[in-house]
Amino acid sequence: MESRRAYLDTADSPAGKVVFAVDGGGAFLRLRFEEGEYETKMEDDLERAGFVIVRNPDKTKAARTELLEYTEGIRRKFDTPLAMPDVSEWRMSVWRSLVRIPFGETRMYSEISAMAGRGASSARAVGGANAANRLPLIVPCHRVVGSDGSLTGFDGGVHIKEKLLAHEMDVAGGFSAGTTRGMRRVERGFSFALCEKRPGDTTSSLHAESFARPHRKADDRPYGEEDRP
Repeated sequence: MESRRAYLDTADSPAGKVVFAVDGGGAFLRLRFEEGEYETKMEDDLERAGFVIVRNPDKTKAARTELLEYTEGIRRKFDTPLAMPDVSEWRMSVWRSLVRIPFGETRMYSEISAMAGRGASSARAVGGANAANRLPLIVPCHRVVGSDGSLTGFDGGVHIKEKLLAHEMDVAGGFSAGTTRGMRRVERGFSFALCEKRPGDTTSSLHAESFARPHRKADDRPYGEEDRP
C-alpha cells in the first residue's frame, strides 16, 4: 500500500548529509545524520516498522527543498507535514514545546517541562520524550540544553548538535536565549539533547504548525497557563 511506503533520500545539512524518509503523502517519517554514530540503520528500522523502502525524488522533493533552505540559512521552520508516531500526550506536549523554541535560541530541560505543563520538576522526563524523537532538526531537540548551558547528549553524537546550534547562531546573529531571564552566547564545544529512533510505532500525519504556538519573548516572567500547548 502507498501509505506503507517510505521514500528515502539525502540532503545537505549544517552537520553534513542527512538521510531522511517521507511517506506517500510527502510527510517526514525519519531523519538521521550520515556523520552520526547509530546502533542500527534507518532503513532497517523502517522495514521493522512495516515500511517498504522506495526511492523516488519526486516524492521527496518538497522535504529535500526545505532541508536545503534550512542549510542555506533562508528557512527557520519547516512546513512539510510530519508523520508522527502514536505517542502519549506527554510526549506530544514536549514535542509541541520543542517546535515553539525560536530558531537560534535554546531552552533548558526544566523550561521545556514547564512549557509542557508539568512545572520545572520533570526535566528528566523531557529527556525521555526527546529520546523518542525520530525527526531531530525538524522537531528541534538540539535546542534543549542543560541547566548550566551545556550540551547534554544527542543521538548520533554531540558534534552534530554543536554544528546545528552553531549554524543557527550564525544565521540568527550570534545569540541564543538560554533561559527566560536573558540572552547569552552559545559557546561552541558544549553538548546536547537525546534523540533516539525507535522502530515499530504506527504513524499518523501531523503538520508542525498543527501543534506549534508562538513563543513568548525571553523575559523574567514565569511560564503560565498561556504558555502550555
